[in-house]
Amino acid sequence: MKILAATMPIVVPQPAKIIRQGIAEGIYVVDYPEKCLEVAMCALERRVLAYERSMERVLGAAAGSITILPPAQLLI
Repeated sequence: MKILAATMPIVVPQPAKIIRQGIAEGIYVVDYPEKCLEVAMCALERRVLAYERSMERVLGAAAGSITILPPAQLLI
């Protein structure tokens, strides 16, 4: 989560421009584009972590031993 929080100011502005353009064109109805993206990114990170922990439990693997997607990859 620290990586996500630290890189949020760098990653969010680009897709936020796309969302603002969509708002201007009437495609999206979002009051806070940046916050919307932050929520989506956090949800994505939590979902990946949940899958990783579930796989470890099913396989009997050590906690933290399975990485589906490195945290830095979530930001691309």
